[in-house]
Amino acid sequence: MQKLIGFIAALVIIAIGIWIVLAIMSMSQGPIPEPVSIEKPSDTASAPPNIEHLNYTLDAENSTLTWNARRMVGAFHSGGVGIESGHITFEESIDGRVFSGGAFTVDMQTITESKDNQLFLKHVRSNDFFDVKTYPTSALTLTDVQWSGQGNTFAVSGDLTIKDRTVPIVFPAEMTFRNDRAIATALIEIDRTDWGIEFQSESIFLELGDGAIKDAIQFNLALTFIGSD
Repeated sequence: MQKLIGFIAALVIIAIGIWIVLAIMSMSQGPIPEPVSIEKPSDTASAPPNIEHLNYTLDAENSTLTWNARRMVGAFHSGGVGIESGHITFEESIDGRVFSGGAFTVDMQTITESKDNQLFLKHVRSNDFFDVKTYPTSALTLTDVQWSGQGNTFAVSGDLTIKDRTVPIVFPAEMTFRNDRAIATALIEIDRTDWGIEFQSESIFLELGDGAIKDAIQFNLALTFIGSD
């Protein structure tokens, strides 16, 4: 009988020991965290910008077109050029107001350089580059403007004419419409050799090495339009 009592007592002690160990482990781990719910991103695009007018005419005095170009190593040049005129038009459709056309004319004779480097300007205006005497204007004709589905971003397609050579281009633009105004910004990068501007081209005159001029020219546009119907 005493052996049985001793055996039961041993079992009770073991059980109490196991309970104490489990309690200590539970306290060291802290409370069990609540499951975290993860919200799936919405597949619904934001609403398209509210295009308030059918016609938007460029406000040239409050619009800028700047450019930059550089050699492979060393010289970097930037400046501006005047936009003579421009417009964007929209038309009514079952989906609201959609793009119907647009065009811009650039006065190439107004090219400037940020440091007013006259030697550079004389060269860039010559037939090595833009030959502004023969081709005083360049033109961009918009062929399509499509809302991206998000925010104020649009995909723009157009035909860019420089020195009487026309090449299609595509670029993104930000456009906002508010009251009677539209504001557009865009960065356009072109390969000048597409328009026959090959002077010291990096891709043609390989022997020039680091002395060559990069083919890429970047244009930054900050445009203001005035709307009307």
